[in-house]
Amino acid sequence: MTNSFGLSKEHEQVYSLMRCPLCKQYPIVPKYFKIDETPIPPKTPYPEMERSAIAECPKCKQRWAVFSESQPGMVRQKTKIMTVQSNKPGKVTEKKQPTVSGISSLTILETERVEEFLGSEQRLVDNSNSATKLTRKFTISKEWSQSYMIEYEKTTTRGGESGLGLQLFNLNLGNLKLTAQNNLKEKYSISESSKQTYGEEIVIEIPPYTKLRIFFQWKRLWQHGLIKFKDRSGTEFEVPFRVVIGVTFDQMQVDEK
Repeated sequence: MTNSFGLSKEHEQVYSLMRCPLCKQYPIVPKYFKIDETPIPPKTPYPEMERSAIAECPKCKQRWAVFSESQPGMVRQKTKIMTVQSNKPGKVTEKKQPTVSGISSLTILETERVEEFLGSEQRLVDNSNSATKLTRKFTISKEWSQSYMIEYEKTTTRGGESGLGLQLFNLNLGNLKLTAQNNLKEKYSISESSKQTYGEEIVIEIPPYTKLRIFFQWKRLWQHGLIKFKDRSGTEFEVPFRVVIGVTFDQMQVDEK
């Protein structure tokens, strides 16, 4: 059966037979997603879907492009990420299987960590009228959100056949974006819809006849790195990224005695 929606070769089997084009099980009702992983509401008509829409089999969990404009035959499979455990910069996460048609390997390389100033808060402890030392204990906390940025416009290339690598990269850009996003989210356990709170208990000793002001300078920690692709032409691509991995603070005390 043919269709008039411009469906991919894979999705034609779903359209005509309700059969998964990969595991061949049927009947199936696939799930649909935008390229950024946003779910597409069930029963959305094909003409109203974005041309980069992705379908997922509810049984085998493998994915394929819905429309031929989204690179027919480009099949993605959810695979586990194998990581090298380390707390030091330079840690590498490597995808051991091809992630997208035409891509032979994917590596995530951490480079540097950068601190971004978020603001300050202060506490005043007044022991100026006492002849004894005062010990004060309190907790400070900061709510933060997980976020990341992938700078595709700063992609650099090297090696391979001149022109061919860049052509393949542009051709696969939508799928590479999805692959890169999924890898970063899994590596750093990113959940953009949730917030986290960092808290720490502080113990301060204030000498007699002293008024002490404590300043806390809050900072957001960005991990910078490169997502490295290699395609079948031998061209290597390096895409810069940065991801928020937490918050911290510097502490300063001023004696107002």
